[in-house]
Amino acid sequence: MLKKSVSYLGSIFFILFLTACNEEASPVSKNGNEVAKAEETKNGESELTAKEVYKKMVEASSEVKSLGLKLDIDQEISTEADGIILTTETRTDSKMIQEPFSLYQQIEIYYKNPATGEQEGKIDQYLTDEGFFMHDIEGDQWGRYNADYTEVAKGLNLQPGTNQLDSLKDLESFADDFTFEQEADQYVLTLAGNDEKLNEYVKGSLPANIPELETALKSMTLQEVEYEIFIDKNTFLPSVMNVDMNIGISENGNSLVLEQSIESSYYDYNKIDKIVLPKEALDNPNEINLNDTTSM
Repeated sequence: MLKKSVSYLGSIFFILFLTACNEEASPVSKNGNEVAKAEETKNGESELTAKEVYKKMVEASSEVKSLGLKLDIDQEISTEADGIILTTETRTDSKMIQEPFSLYQQIEIYYKNPATGEQEGKIDQYLTDEGFFMHDIEGDQWGRYNADYTEVAKGLNLQPGTNQLDSLKDLESFADDFTFEQEADQYVLTLAGNDEKLNEYVKGSLPANIPELETALKSMTLQEVEYEIFIDKNTFLPSVMNVDMNIGISENGNSLVLEQSIESSYYDYNKIDKIVLPKEALDNPNEINLNDTTSM
């Protein structure tokens, strides 16, 4: 149960997108050169505050109808007694449409377990109005997630900015913890911490309607987290987000530490017209029930 809870956390944490408030940007040198912008002062400092940059990002993101997202996720799970018990490397390339929310993902996962050796898997996932489907590339098998998980997945859309509007007021309480800098063509927003307030915010940002996740949240401690967000100065859309976090989870006298590093890059804003589910996905797919370890 403990390892399964960690797997739920690992799959959901990468969608968290924190924002910034109220600090003016200081310049970051890039190869010793700075490009002058209309909204920068003569000494290279931005006239915009972090809150103003974020507001512009929200406004720009509200016009986003579709996008691509590439993720590199490196994760280690360890115990005090056994050390590292599982290492995973996940590479994803996703294409998403906002309304109605639909998704196509290519996923490559590499596992390294000291007890069982190395494994790898490649899957494709499709989320459309016909349901949420997974294609096991190696076994050439199709599966369909149960209805409950499909509804959860539809709620966990990955559009940057558009699903953060309601959380902006909550994030104002972190204003003193943010740093705000700039490169020649990007604003850089950074948040690092491990205090109780941030811990509770991260927990509150996750859905509580998955039983395994709900159990893990009760015993989760955010030991350390750092978010680094790059926002394009011309479009005010996110271009890159990096996240590093350490999480402790204790259940039934057992404890694990999850260390996760995520590099994400956004591309093809408003260039994706349609997500098409292959016809063979509907030919007797296996039912995937995440509460049943024997499914698929």
